[in-house]
Amino acid sequence: MYVWMRVNGDIIDVTRDFPISFQDAPNFVNIVKNRDTTQKAESQSSLMPNNGAFEFTRGNTLIRCRLVTVPDGMREEKSEKIDIRLMPQLRKRVSLSELYFNNEKTGTHDLAAIENILMKSAHGMFIASGPVGSGKTTSLYAQMGYLWEEANAHGHLQHVFTIEDPIEIRDMRYTQTQVRKTQDELTNLTALDLLDAALRADPSVLLFGEIRNEIEAQAAMRASQTGLKMFSTVHAADCAKTILRLLNLGVDKFSMLAEMRFIICQRLIPVLCPNCSQPHVLTDMEKMILSEAELAELTSSEGKVRELGSPEARARCTNKHCKHRGYIGRIAVPEYITFNDDIRDALLHQNDFHSVNSMLEQNDFTSMWKRGFNMVKLGNAQLYDVLMHIGKE
Repeated sequence: MYVWMRVNGDIIDVTRDFPISFQDAPNFVNIVKNRDTTQKAESQSSLMPNNGAFEFTRGNTLIRCRLVTVPDGMREEKSEKIDIRLMPQLRKRVSLSELYFNNEKTGTHDLAAIENILMKSAHGMFIASGPVGSGKTTSLYAQMGYLWEEANAHGHLQHVFTIEDPIEIRDMRYTQTQVRKTQDELTNLTALDLLDAALRADPSVLLFGEIRNEIEAQAAMRASQTGLKMFSTVHAADCAKTILRLLNLGVDKFSMLAEMRFIICQRLIPVLCPNCSQPHVLTDMEKMILSEAELAELTSSEGKVRELGSPEARARCTNKHCKHRGYIGRIAVPEYITFNDDIRDALLHQNDFHSVNSMLEQNDFTSMWKRGFNMVKLGNAQLYDVLMHIGKE
């Protein structure tokens, strides 16, 4: 049995720390399945995918877990792959300014622009996109938290209603509802059922956890037309592809552009430890990938390109945030679109990637790649990590 963990976005092998024999592996999987509290994981079924959830406490921190299993290999082997996503329920709320905006590591100053669009838009749709584990939910909760604090500072309250599957971040200020999937129609509670209930529950802000299919996309769009601030997430590679994904889910183009206020897409990039990282010499492959202008920037006298330190340097490192790993955590590297009439008019008549990206650049749009590249230039991230997590098209 192999045991892997994803740390700072990268997978590491920790099998030697968990000596589980081949004979004991099925029992281990069944023990984990039996911890499921949703009654969805079948402990004796290894031939079909399973999913579920459970929680435990470590110290004073509650850790919620999402569980997924899939059959692996030939049918007669009855082996399974099991994934557990750990979501610590930290008491400290993450603010917008703590996430990535105005961050000296990326050289960007975006906080004022984000706060401006959140405050000036009384209604409409706000989307966070990206792959699994890119911090979409954290970003949306920071945005909703900003609106809550601003209202509170002016002596008002905001009723925030969330529809999630599952609830990843507990916040007692909000009405948080959980999708419930059962075989019994009387107790089966879908996202659409909760959305219908939410619109009758007098919300100021509505979070529709994730848009997964055509029905949910169209329902979320209709909800955003009711005069609410509507937040949601979409799995998409970047901002332009987020728009195209919504269109592919059957959302009417004119309605989407009329209601859309803000799209943010992001990746989490490991930050190099300044103590034990070392200068990096660009490889031939990296030189081929970079444009002439980018290559000139990284090889100039101002370039500070660095890479992960050697094992010996990491072992000697005294930075308490590094812990001999060579990284001091991750930060979100975003790109975002704040919609105005010029962007809406242009998007209404453009469909191909080239014209959409050209139009966005004319409206002061900065891509994730450019922000990640800036981190590399400042010596805060490896070029390899930016290429692996963001990529350059």
